[in-house]
This record gives sequence, structure tokens and C-alpha cells, in this order.
Amino acid sequence: MASLKSIFGQTIGSLVCTPGTVVAVDAVGSRFKQLVVKTDVAAGRYAPGDKVQILFENGDFRTYTPFAVDVAAGTVSFLVFVHGDAPGSAFGRSVVVGDAIQFFGPRGSLPLSSVVVPSVLFGDETGFAVARALFDHRKAQADARFVFEVDDVAESTAVLERLGIAGVSTLIEKQAGDAHLQGVVSAIGEATAARIVLTGRAQSLQLLKALLKTSSSSSLTQTTRAYWSVGKRGLD
Repeated sequence: MASLKSIFGQTIGSLVCTPGTVVAVDAVGSRFKQLVVKTDVAAGRYAPGDKVQILFENGDFRTYTPFAVDVAAGTVSFLVFVHGDAPGSAFGRSVVVGDAIQFFGPRGSLPLSSVVVPSVLFGDETGFAVARALFDHRKAQADARFVFEVDDVAESTAVLERLGIAGVSTLIEKQAGDAHLQGVVSAIGEATAARIVLTGRAQSLQLLKALLKTSSSSSLTQTTRAYWSVGKRGLD
């Protein structure tokens, strides 16, 4: 029997959400799925860094950033990071071509269109799509750089190669006690940038901001968006 949350979510979803159909599912490594969704894609509707929230059968929403929009084909592409037992991961494991989905948005999340100076973006696996969106937005100047903390460098490299941004990305493997974040600070300092965009795990961002205050990158203009936090679900 469906839960009250599920019934409520689906009822509200039918009123306010945009319907779509999954037309392509491509596994990238063991923990990523690239989805292409056929939906209403009006010209100018999506801006770099926008987010959409996909509604799941249990009534939960999870947030994703479209990294490619094809107005002519009427499709939007997403990258799903499949890890743990969260609703988003369950969706990523089970989604197949032909599935109907509902999502709310797009709506603004990170104002990437305002990032008009040499920039560096920090994040983790949840920020790969945002990085691709920023890269596409800045490709005329080709001055965006990315630094990621990741669980598996080899797997993440393969994903970033698929997205076309491996060559402008530095990957640093996560270590116990967040000891790797000092390496992140060094990598950020090596990038020629006037602005840093911080995304990903809330705990990493808190520690990283403190480290940056005492580094050569302390003068960088910062934009921050936590996507998730240990012990919490559906943060963004």
C-alpha cells in the first residue's frame, strides 16, 4: 500500500511538476548513470547552474543539475551518482529507458552565469554536472578549472573524460579525517583564478573555508553551495 507521503507527493507532483520520459541511460563506471530525458525544453528556459528536483515514487524529491540541454531535440541530460541507500541512489540503480519521471523546476541554484572571471570550482562527485555546466558557459574563454575530492580517482577520471572536462580537473582522493583538504588548498592556489565556487559536502566546505583564510588564496571571491551533509538527506 502506498504511504500517505507517496500519495501526497504524487498528487502535488501531477499539479506542479513537469513530465518527462527517459530516452537514454548510460552507465559510466560502476556508480554513475547518465540520463537523457525528453521533456518540455523551451529556448532560454535553462540557465547554467540551474537545478531541477526529481520526484520519486515514495514522495521524496532529489536535486540534480542539467549539464546539457538540447532545445532542438527537446532533451535534458543529468548525471546521477549512485552510492549508499538514499532515494536518489535507488532511482539511479533502477531507472531504465521508457520510465516516466516528474520534476520541479528548473530554478536557480548557483548563479554560474555571473561567474565571468577566471574561476576555480571545488566539489566532489555530486558536482561533476555543475562543473560541466560551468565549463560550457565559460568555454569561449577556457579559463575554468576544477578541483574535486573523490572516493575513487580512476573511476572519477573516466566520468570526467566522458563529460569532456578531465583535462581541466584535478582529482584528490579523500582521506580519513579530511587530511586531503590541505592538498585541495594547494591545488586551488595553483589555479589562476579570481573566484572560487565551493560545492559538495557541508563539512568539507566548512573546513576548507577556514584553511583558505590562511592561504595564498584568501583573496578569492567565494560562492558557496552545500549539496549534502553527513547524517542529513535532501539538503539542497
